[in-house]
Amino acid sequence: MCRVSQQSEPRAGASGRSIRRPVQAYAALVLLSLVAAARVGAVEVELVGQWGGPTYAVAVQGQVAYIGSGPRLLTVGISDPNQPTLRGQSEVLPGAVRGVAVGGSYAYIADDRAGLQIIDISNPAAPQRVGGYDTSGYAYGVAVAGSYAYVADKEAGLQIINISNPTAPHRVGGYDTAGAVWGVAVAGSYAYVADYDAGLQIIDVSNPAARKRAASPSQTCPGASASRSPPARMSALDVIPENRPPYGSRPRARIFSSLARWSEI
Repeated sequence: MCRVSQQSEPRAGASGRSIRRPVQAYAALVLLSLVAAARVGAVEVELVGQWGGPTYAVAVQGQVAYIGSGPRLLTVGISDPNQPTLRGQSEVLPGAVRGVAVGGSYAYIADDRAGLQIIDISNPAAPQRVGGYDTSGYAYGVAVAGSYAYVADKEAGLQIINISNPTAPHRVGGYDTAGAVWGVAVAGSYAYVADYDAGLQIIDVSNPAARKRAASPSQTCPGASASRSPPARMSALDVIPENRPPYGSRPRARIFSSLARWSEI
């Protein structure tokens, strides 16, 4: 009687294990290499190039648009709107460009965690960083008027920076708003602040070092009398304490109580 030998088929998953083994061996080799490098000394890395990134901000002066692209400021020729051309770019900045304002030969950058950065744009083909001021918060917006830059510094409120010397800007004041400052615009003697869930805040900046808030809100509390005129302004101190509680933990009723008082409910 003849016996027919049957070749056993490979068990399910055997081929998967055979593929995983080289991968596991390679991973182990990489891990051993890193451990060996750590024992010898710290591994040094160097940024050799960067391009692109999220675009949050743009400003225009003459025939040039100044665009934030990731951690750089780009200068783009717009003389022909159908064919914008890249003319130059700044060095890699410490933070992401969140806001841009242009005045004269300088661009002022709200640089996220790196505060205010100042770029010389006298030659749009070669923008150069010349100075900066690291604010205490996260710079998300900036406006410029005269010798001052007004920085929307999120939880750190509105920061006022003297930029008369672009190479050595310094803080002269600020105002701790009820919310978190995301944007700012300046017109005349007032700074108009986008204060997240605390709405619009209006700051009297006729004397930037005096820090006054104009008591002229455009909205009133539910049920408040709209026929009452609020007082012209309220003076305030520079209240940005070092031990300031986190934004989310602060009471949100402060602005409403103030509005109610102004409207004499």
